[in-house]
Amino acid sequence: MTTQIQRRRGTTVQHSSFTGAEAEITIDTDKETVVVHDGSTAGGIPLLRAEGGAQNISTSGDITVNTDAFFVDASAKEVGIGTASPSSALDISGAISLGSVAIPSAGTARIFSRNTDDVLYLQPTSGGKISFLDGSQNTMGIFEPTAIKFAISNSEAMRIDSSGRVGIGTASPAANLQITPGTGAGTLLIDNASGSTTDGALNIEVGSSGAIYETRKTGGLDHIWYATGAERMRIDSSGKIILPTGSPGIQFGSPDDPSASGGIDISSQTLDDYEEGTWTPAIAGGSLTNGGAYYTKIGNFVNFYCYMTSLNIPDNSNDFQITGLPFTCTTGYGGPCQISYSHTADDTGVQVLRPNIQNAQSYMYMHFVGTGSATPPLMSWMRTHFQGKALNIQGCYFA
Repeated sequence: MTTQIQRRRGTTVQHSSFTGAEAEITIDTDKETVVVHDGSTAGGIPLLRAEGGAQNISTSGDITVNTDAFFVDASAKEVGIGTASPSSALDISGAISLGSVAIPSAGTARIFSRNTDDVLYLQPTSGGKISFLDGSQNTMGIFEPTAIKFAISNSEAMRIDSSGRVGIGTASPAANLQITPGTGAGTLLIDNASGSTTDGALNIEVGSSGAIYETRKTGGLDHIWYATGAERMRIDSSGKIILPTGSPGIQFGSPDDPSASGGIDISSQTLDDYEEGTWTPAIAGGSLTNGGAYYTKIGNFVNFYCYMTSLNIPDNSNDFQITGLPFTCTTGYGGPCQISYSHTADDTGVQVLRPNIQNAQSYMYMHFVGTGSATPPLMSWMRTHFQGKALNIQGCYFA
């Protein structure tokens, strides 16, 4: 017959008041474990079971598992996993692997990876926020139900609101992107490829008066405007406006409809079609001394000036013609012309003398206008008043 050894036994409650003798062993029938007694500790010291059953560990000292696999600093109340020197309530040295779970219900803050994707989620309590702090406990970013905020030293610097609008320097952006400075002018700086803010960067500012300033950081650079992949206009470093050759020009009118009634279309008169120079006046059938003749031409508009001295006017009945205009008049007659003359000329009746640009010709001729006594033949009148004298003529016409 097998010999059996039975130890004294009792429930956990019964053990709680039992001291026992030194080195005595009893059995806790509730915990199903061995209890070792030292003759002075009530309840003795329960030993852990090798497997099965829920166990409670109670100790006032540190707990160490395999040096630093798991460590509990009892006095500091800090737990280390992968480290034996925890510096916070839970200090983990190494990667954390989260199992996939269904989306947790709102109300409890947690970190999880749900079983429908490979995304790591940070979930605050219902209506709560997620905040990131730097080493000095300054807020760097706050994620909340109404906005994503970015902060520097606890001061908000930028946010994305619930409508997707971005505000820099403002908590209430009114546009897709709104930049509002705290002080000074609002600035949008666009660097060149090298990233230098002193060479080629475009600086757009709004002054306190509401004026918009668009500047380059350094001189010697042009502002160029493109449309449909081609250059349409530029302002060079000297401030000159340049339209490319072949440009349709400039058209004034309603901003909504440039071709609307009341607009002035000068699309055929491009600014790149600018010309200036000199020309040589002459008297048909006579002679003169050219004291200086100049013109400027923008598009098809010509402005001219000539100063003639020592006039030798022929004695015939033909029109008094001054030839040599730099361009042919193509539409109608020229614009208004005015004359002045040397102080020695006889100015009797000169107030009714007018030069006119002849249609489809490159000369101007004189004629009389107004009312009064019958006028003499033009050539003899000119010889009487201007022979050997000086005459200035200034006018304009369309070429």
